[in-house]
Amino acid sequence: IMIFAIAAVSLVVAVWLWAPTDYSAFRSLTLAAFNVTSLITTTRFVHGDYSSWGTFPVVLFFLLCFVGGCSGSTSGSIKVFRWELFFSGLRRLAISNFQPNRVIPLFYNGQRVTPETIFSVFSFLLLFIVTFAVLSLIAALLGADFVTATSGIAAMMSNSGPGLGEIIGPAGTYKPLSDPLKWLFSLAMLLGRVELLTVLVLLFPDFWRT
Repeated sequence: IMIFAIAAVSLVVAVWLWAPTDYSAFRSLTLAAFNVTSLITTTRFVHGDYSSWGTFPVVLFFLLCFVGGCSGSTSGSIKVFRWELFFSGLRRLAISNFQPNRVIPLFYNGQRVTPETIFSVFSFLLLFIVTFAVLSLIAALLGADFVTATSGIAAMMSNSGPGLGEIIGPAGTYKPLSDPLKWLFSLAMLLGRVELLTVLVLLFPDFWRT
């Protein structure tokens, strides 16, 4: 699924880049494949200024920040297996609404998935989205514009590297940001790197009593 997703998205971006420009088909595919793979696997490399390719690839690359690599990898972000379990659980929930007596077991990688696992995936996704929204709002309060605030927090939490816009986009750096914003982005990067729940556990008094 991971390889298929990277290939499909890279092909779409390559066609978008090749059609209205004078890039060759090979260069368009090279630029698209490199940047798509880098963003999904959060390796933080950039080839070319994709912020100048138009609105569609910019929005698509922003969404790719929330994908992440495979389970067990060192990549950041949400990771593919959580998305697979999320959509499987969402499908079962939708079917249960009109077939309440139907038993729909879920399997992942040949093993049956327990309801507790599905609940933990849903909880993680909710926590990730809420944290992203709160930190983006704080970034805006600290003076960042909408694009810098949202894309910067997304890039930090997913550890994908560049954000969007003229300041922190692929052709820019984080250097011009104010010190409070840099501290906030550093916090977001830490939260994303340890996958949120590890930090959340530290906030519960029961953890310190064990």
